[in-house]
Amino acid sequence: MPKIPPVGLVIFACSVSAYGVLFVPSAAAQDRELIKRCLSISNVDERVDCLESGGTTSDAPQPQKSPQTARTGPSFDCRAASHSIERAICSDATLAEWDSRLGQLFQQARRSKKPTELQAFVESQRSWIQQRNNTCGAVPGTAVWSCIVDMTRQRITALSDSQQSIEPLPSPLPSLRPQPQTAQRDQSTTVQTTPAPTAPSNVPKAMPSPSASGSEGSNPLLVILFVIGAIVGAIAVFNNIQKRQRLMEEKRRAETERQRLIAKYGDDIAERILAHTIWQGMTEDQLIESWGPPADRDYEVRHAKTKETWKYGQVGRNRFSSRVFIENGHVVGWKQ
Repeated sequence: MPKIPPVGLVIFACSVSAYGVLFVPSAAAQDRELIKRCLSISNVDERVDCLESGGTTSDAPQPQKSPQTARTGPSFDCRAASHSIERAICSDATLAEWDSRLGQLFQQARRSKKPTELQAFVESQRSWIQQRNNTCGAVPGTAVWSCIVDMTRQRITALSDSQQSIEPLPSPLPSLRPQPQTAQRDQSTTVQTTPAPTAPSNVPKAMPSPSASGSEGSNPLLVILFVIGAIVGAIAVFNNIQKRQRLMEEKRRAETERQRLIAKYGDDIAERILAHTIWQGMTEDQLIESWGPPADRDYEVRHAKTKETWKYGQVGRNRFSSRVFIENGHVVGWKQ
């Protein structure tokens, strides 16, 4: 005859069985709810922390309902995206929305154009896309996001201003810039702030959101160009000042020389000398004042007459462009 177990042991076994039946389904449901809540967190880092810690962190943000049921794609096919700027637009929901709105405005404006204007309008859009890719592609690091948004917004404004009859799009545009993640952890207390409306947090880590302390809207390339332009402008102003000073100095010297010649020879002879002319009867000193010292001289003395030939403008061996004939210290003729 089998031995009957004690009553207490039977009661304990029944309790364990009942607890297992009741507790296991409840724990599985909680795990499913926890995983579902962690997966609904938009930030990748916080989502991983929630799954690793089992949802025990007090600063894990609650899931936020997206205002849109589906993500808005850009105006082009992301599968054909070849440029880094196009791939950045495809990987960011905010940039995709801006590009989508730009595409809709472009199509509306295109339909309103005349056939004679259509080709030029399409070419202008292609030129702007090339300019956007080149400009924002040269921007380093975190400023790429703001560059794309700013240029897209400017193009939208230009299309809207040129086409007053374009109907406004119903969906509002997202925030102009992403906000930084400001969650801070502390061992004793946890402070969670609610920032201003933020852009979707699925921005790839290759293009992190610009920090609040960064130079928002500044472009290092534009700063360098501005500094170079300022330096070039300063050099041009300095050269202009130097040139004006030289001209003024030359004018002062010319006026001083004119006054000296007038005082020495009189007004008429002074004006002839300043005009670098020669005439019969002018003295050797006046000839030197007008043409300067000769390059060579020939002397000849005949019957108490001293004849000289002053040679100017040497062009070869014993070859000169001008010869002035002087007798007894006065010019009697010349040959050019």
